[in-house]
Amino acid sequence: MNTYDRHNRTTTLKLILSACLLLVLSACSKNDDTAATTETEADIPQFIVKAALNTTDGHLLAWITIDGGTRSAMTIDSAAGTVSTSIPGLSRTTHTVLIEFEFTDNIDTITLATVTSSVDLSGGNATLTFTDSDYTTSFDTDNDGISNLNEIINGTSPVDCVLDTSVIGSCTLG
Repeated sequence: MNTYDRHNRTTTLKLILSACLLLVLSACSKNDDTAATTETEADIPQFIVKAALNTTDGHLLAWITIDGGTRSAMTIDSAAGTVSTSIPGLSRTTHTVLIEFEFTDNIDTITLATVTSSVDLSGGNATLTFTDSDYTTSFDTDNDGISNLNEIINGTSPVDCVLDTSVIGSCTLG
């Protein structure tokens, strides 16, 4: 593959990823201020897909929280690369949306990435667009200086701090 083809492929991939990182909230109600059921769908960021594909020792979880309320599980469609949920009772106003991606091996659950945004549902629907840099991915459960996300991608444990002379971290020997 020549440099021109690689550049075009990279540019196309960036455009596709940008388009894929949409969160669509559409309120299904009349044109009034009554509560609505909102269908929410978002594409799973590629860095999360890469992390989830790198291990067979656990699985991905996705959560949504509206206005600091109760956290609700999102359905993961790995074939489509999306997460979705239905949220009843949202008023047609501005809401704060938090999406969290976690990884669990059924013993430990760790946070990989989060993103927060405001969405105005006064018109009945809205679209949020996230880029990879919008996500917070600095979670480090074992405090070894390597993020949980990078540990999953690299095949190391995000919960067990292992002293490695090639890595400078804050592990303490017991």
